[in-house]
Amino acid sequence: MIILCSPSRAVISPLEPSGSACIRLRLPLEYTVLQQPLFFGTQKHGYLVRDGEGGYKPDPRGPARVHRFVEACQKAGVKALSEGGLSPAAYGHQWDSVLATPWQANLAFAAKVSLQYPNSEDYPASAFTNPGSGSSASLSGPARRVTSG
Repeated sequence: MIILCSPSRAVISPLEPSGSACIRLRLPLEYTVLQQPLFFGTQKHGYLVRDGEGGYKPDPRGPARVHRFVEACQKAGVKALSEGGLSPAAYGHQWDSVLATPWQANLAFAAKVSLQYPNSEDYPASAFTNPGSGSSASLSGPARRVTSG
């Protein structure tokens, strides 16, 4: 069965009596779209936007999108999201908690970080290596003191 979904219409096989297949098909994508802003935070596509006073606040479009997602999950009969087993309602409450927590500035935010000691050649494949900068951090390497400046 091939199902094509678009925001305005769904083309569904005659075997599927309603648009529920289209909703189920879109849910994993929507879940991913909702999870990514948590990672990006204050960056582009993050869930925080500038508040005009030098700080950040949750994007005003976020709560409506989360609530639409939770309703669609419940309509489609979703019992658990991802491997964690969180129910759609619990996921919505988790987002409500994130959106209700005010952003707090700190001294480390957007600060330049440099290592006190040079990069160790013992760990050339570190996932944290920044090519061209000559600095890296390694989770498996010896502990290094990080200084800001």
